[in-house]
Amino acid sequence: MSFIKQQLKRLDFKFYPTSIICAVMFPIALLCGIYMPERYAYENSAVEIIQIIILITCVIFPLTIKHHKYLFRFVSLVAFILLLREISMGRVFFPISGKLDTYKKWSEIGVNSLIPNAIYVIIIAYSVIYFFQKKLWNPVYDYAKNARIAIWDFSFMVISVVISEISENKYHAFVTEECFETILYIAVLGIIYKYGFRPEFKLKSK
Repeated sequence: MSFIKQQLKRLDFKFYPTSIICAVMFPIALLCGIYMPERYAYENSAVEIIQIIILITCVIFPLTIKHHKYLFRFVSLVAFILLLREISMGRVFFPISGKLDTYKKWSEIGVNSLIPNAIYVIIIAYSVIYFFQKKLWNPVYDYAKNARIAIWDFSFMVISVVISEISENKYHAFVTEECFETILYIAVLGIIYKYGFRPEFKLKSK
């Protein structure tokens, strides 16, 4: 019973700026999914650009954190992988003129398709090696066991992943998918900020 009480004390139900943004965007995302045309889900749309800006922030932010440096560098690496995925390794910057949401093949850009794919795999492999080399399971376990839990950001993150996946794969509701993907990235940014900078969420490096 005392263990349960200890765990409940770790739950933080406060609404922080990113939590408020996610909460406000939640009904807006649902409405956008119903009423907005599909072109708003295209690559290089306003929604996609916002996602890219958030992901760039998620890459840079962890590199400025002074404690648990190796852990937050790994977080930065993961965000970088998500960024590369979001921009299709840069292919979205080469649209075909006169065609909506259509982009040149790597061969049309003058790049062998094996090169960007290999780079992507190498970065993922490096991040996995980095995780084990730096024994990052220790600080991850430490945070999972002892840190306060930003309940709203984690909840918005999980719910956004579920809705985004269902919207894309089952209903082909791409605007809904992109809007909730944006909420997901905002929640992730909030989590990085809290555990990196807010004293009540930080743990001391061992």
